[in-house]
Amino acid sequence: MKKSLLLLLSVFTIMSACKKDDETTPPTPEPYKCTTCITTPEAKAEHNTSSAGVYKGVIVGSTGTIALYLYNTGTEVSALVAFDGKNATLTTTSLSGWAPGQPITNALFTGTIDGQTVQALFSVEANGQNPSVQLTIPGHTVTVAVYKETSTMLIKNYEGTYTGDDNGIFNMAISGEEYSIVTQGGNAPMEGVLINGKVDFNQNGIEVKGEFQGTDYITGTWKNTTDNTQGTWTGNRTL
Repeated sequence: MKKSLLLLLSVFTIMSACKKDDETTPPTPEPYKCTTCITTPEAKAEHNTSSAGVYKGVIVGSTGTIALYLYNTGTEVSALVAFDGKNATLTTTSLSGWAPGQPITNALFTGTIDGQTVQALFSVEANGQNPSVQLTIPGHTVTVAVYKETSTMLIKNYEGTYTGDDNGIFNMAISGEEYSIVTQGGNAPMEGVLINGKVDFNQNGIEVKGEFQGTDYITGTWKNTTDNTQGTWTGNRTL
């Protein structure tokens, strides 16, 4: 009788363990995944503190991204612009006498989108700090936020929208813990540092909060305390 009872308990224990294994909750899938985005930096280590290398950022006016490659591998010099679903490669003759490690001031890159000329003026300090892009696209008022990529710091760019009492484009470039938010109708990028991995921006009456869901999707809220408007926003990584 004892042996039968022990056998029964053993079978019950095994069945219970199997049942628990079967009931394990599967991991929640990410709400969005960028299948074309790279996961490691393209920038080469020898350009980490130089004006050469890779620069990436977001465009608002309508929406897009930009990536500049300056002697990152070989002697290639180009700017790749994605804007409203169209792509363009911009080239320059402004850097014919330039060498890596020298500052760049208003180097003119040109190309075409839909048969119209697109121009970008690029400037950066000799050590790669404080890059800036002034982009001209006919029929659009454009704002750009751009960062230098290094061999240890991948630049991630998110495109999205904000809705609520107002609505428009909401794009964000992230370099490590630093971020720049550019919105439709905004005068300049809103710059900040992630706090515990989250966006928590509060300046000049503008409050923006956001939290990542996975690696390629972020969502949050916005508020303008000056005119008492508010709403939500989302962003998908596209570069």
